[in-house]
Amino acid sequence: MNTLTFEFTEYNQQNFDKVMEALKSFTFIKLIQSDTNTSNTTVISYDEMCKKYPNEWLLLGNPKSDSGKLISGIVLFHHADKRKLALANQNGTLTSHYKLATHVYTGTLAKNSNIGILKQQTNEKV
Repeated sequence: MNTLTFEFTEYNQQNFDKVMEALKSFTFIKLIQSDTNTSNTTVISYDEMCKKYPNEWLLLGNPKSDSGKLISGIVLFHHADKRKLALANQNGTLTSHYKLATHVYTGTLAKNSNIGILKQQTNEKV
């Protein structure tokens, strides 16, 4: 297998999205997406994730948790728009090398906000 890496001299999300859409049209290309700030093998703590990727959705490989609280993981992809995160891994290409994967939001969700097919609920009276 040959690997081809693209490096954008000026990063622009719109241009990046155009290139990704064009590459998806080729059936013989397997897309593995990362950025220069994310290593696919570096485990970082949840606190580091929040500092490095504020108010973003993160796709994590091999997440570690304690009593349901996320402790650390490998950031595979990040984006402010959850739909972009879902599209990036729609075929499971980003998570296929990991025993466990999950996604997390590093910001604060509004009370009773819709998050995909799930709905976050709180028991607090407004």
